[in-house]
Amino acid sequence: MKTVVIVPSRLASTRLPEKPLAKLLDKEMIRWIYDALKENSRWDLYFAVDCQKLLNFCDEYKIPAIYTDPQLPSGTDRVSAAYRKIGKKYQFIINAQGDEPLIRAEYLSSFIDFVEKFDKRIFQRSIFTLAKEEKNIESFNNPAHVKAVCNEEGRALYFSRATVPYPREKSFDFTFLKHYGIYGYSPQALKKFVELKPGKLEMIEKLEQLRWLENGNDIFVQKVDFDLISIDTREDIETFENYIKKTLCN
Repeated sequence: MKTVVIVPSRLASTRLPEKPLAKLLDKEMIRWIYDALKENSRWDLYFAVDCQKLLNFCDEYKIPAIYTDPQLPSGTDRVSAAYRKIGKKYQFIINAQGDEPLIRAEYLSSFIDFVEKFDKRIFQRSIFTLAKEEKNIESFNNPAHVKAVCNEEGRALYFSRATVPYPREKSFDFTFLKHYGIYGYSPQALKKFVELKPGKLEMIEKLEQLRWLENGNDIFVQKVDFDLISIDTREDIETFENYIKKTLCN
């Protein structure tokens, strides 16, 4: 399946200024992601950036980058804009988040394998994403960690920043699905998504994938067993650096 990986990378971040260029153990975050995903035979790789400064940085490090309008409302819109500018046809488009420095090529390769098993008609009209079964109570209570609720087939029923499913008996003896914001689309599904208007649930939760569900469309979730650390704050950088140092020592 001919695949392109597009990483939306936005300099105008409010919680962490110039986030793509934030230093993680003396290497910019955008370079962590590029080094993890470059030179893979299963996909082409591009970064969708929002300013000349990022374009210049990418040029310096030979990172393939495409300029996209800084006023675009979401990462998915940025991916769609970049895809149109690439000018090549692909069967599958992966939106790999620009703030996940623990991403690995094998994770995306497994994701492609997962998606390739779907019937062609289901594949063309659906969105695909990732989540991990988790029991960490702090993560469950953290609104920055999005929870996915799925049926037995792995079809998403809802995504929320809230504690779902809610433990009415007050006992935390179950696993929940911690969502990772990596998405995959056919060109048809991506086009349809960006043509939809933001929905009420999306505006309340600030989760763009709810737009797709609100309009009666399917999202299928691959359950994975790896960890990712999203970088949104200085505290997240410290968590990431401690994780890497600990990993290197073991």
